[in-house]
Amino acid sequence: MLFEVAGFGFSSDAHHVTGPDPEGLGVVQLWKRPWQNAGADLKTLILSMAHGTGTVFNDLMEAKAFRHLLGKHLQQVPVNSIKGAIGHTMAAAGAFEAILCSQVIKEKMNSPTIKFGNTRSRDTLDLVQKEPRAKEVLCCVSSSSGFAGINAALVFLG
Repeated sequence: MLFEVAGFGFSSDAHHVTGPDPEGLGVVQLWKRPWQNAGADLKTLILSMAHGTGTVFNDLMEAKAFRHLLGKHLQQVPVNSIKGAIGHTMAAAGAFEAILCSQVIKEKMNSPTIKFGNTRSRDTLDLVQKEPRAKEVLCCVSSSSGFAGINAALVFLG
């Protein structure tokens, strides 16, 4: 078995028609559900595949959500996003991230983030940058955010 989709979650913060809640409350709400579905704890997370659009507003919101959710474990969870490398594929973005999560689990290699929109957040996250990082990944979460505050996440176990 390559991996298992062990949990899923959906949320909607309905903050604005084109932007998520700036404090990341929709993502905070979202992340609790897939872990409950998977019967797992956030402390088991090995990699976070961020929505990561490379925009200041979205990246700052996600960094705030990650800080809220992971607290003192924030620096222990590598974060990456593929949108800076392949662009935003709109409705297909979640599928591409799921494929990358499966490859990260299989290859034991985290891909780097090409662009990150907020330099303040970059300093607080363990952002995989510049080159791939070798690390066994047994648990990965992929989260996606869309217009009107809709959010979705999947938890993958290797």
